[in-house]
Amino acid sequence: MNLFLFLFGALLWTFIEYIFHRFVLHRKTSNYLLHDQFHHQHPTKRPTEVPFLLLGIALLCLSACGGNWFGIGFSVGVLAYVAIHFFSHSSIVPNALLYHHQYHHLVNAHKCFGVSSPLWDYVFGTHYPKKKPFSERQLAFYKGKNKRKATL
Repeated sequence: MNLFLFLFGALLWTFIEYIFHRFVLHRKTSNYLLHDQFHHQHPTKRPTEVPFLLLGIALLCLSACGGNWFGIGFSVGVLAYVAIHFFSHSSIVPNALLYHHQYHHLVNAHKCFGVSSPLWDYVFGTHYPKKKPFSERQLAFYKGKNKRKATL
């Protein structure tokens, strides 16, 4: 039962991450402008990760103290998101997750919203349509080595 609660908590995080990224951060509001200006224009500057890191640590501490396996799974999901997102901009994540996130930044910001998992992109039809290689210029931008915005 504890394993089920843990996995359900982690799975729920991936769903909330997808919904938040797609419908809050990419909606044409001040949130979108903030997300686009700070993250999509400068992908290696990641001030948005700090609140999620603090949230994940706080939730993990509270959940672990109370023996709440659902909360532990959820908070581990939050912390996995922070780590995966941070390391994806250094290209230190599995290739499938790396390509998924690079596609979101370099080809179409309205696809590939899941960072820690592409599951919900498959479910809701926002996964990339076809894998194709990125240019050196695009990859340099993604890694923060080129200040100009990448385009195809």
